[in-house]
Amino acid sequence: MDIIRVELEEKYIADAEPRDECIAFSVYIKSGDFSGRGTFVYTVNEFRELISQLKLIYITLDGEVRIAYADSDDYVHIICNSYGHIKVEAQLGGSWRDNWVKLLLNTDQTVLNDVIQQCNSILKK
Repeated sequence: MDIIRVELEEKYIADAEPRDECIAFSVYIKSGDFSGRGTFVYTVNEFRELISQLKLIYITLDGEVRIAYADSDDYVHIICNSYGHIKVEAQLGGSWRDNWVKLLLNTDQTVLNDVIQQCNSILKK
C-alpha cells in the first residue's frame, strides 16, 4: 500500500532574526517496496502557505507544489496532471548520506485530503 504521511518533529522559535516560529516536520513516503523520510523546516506562515497551495490543487485538480528545505537536497514534488491524477516525485534521506531514496508515487486526489488534514493537525499542536 502506498502512503504519504506528514508528521510534526518539533516547533520552536528561530534563533536568527526575524525570530519566527518554525515547524520542523517530516514527510514519510512508501511506494511499493521502497520508503523514505525527509525532514523540512518552514516558518508557520510558510507552512500555512503550503496548506493553501495543497487545498487549491485539491479543489481545482490542477497545479503543483514543491516541498523543499535550503539545508538539504530532499524534496517532495506533488503534481496534479489531470482529472485528479497525482504524481509525487521525491528524494528523501539526503543524497550525501549512505542511505537515501528517490521515489515516484502515482495516486489520485484523495491523498491530498489526507495530507491537508495531517498538516492542519500539525498547526493545532
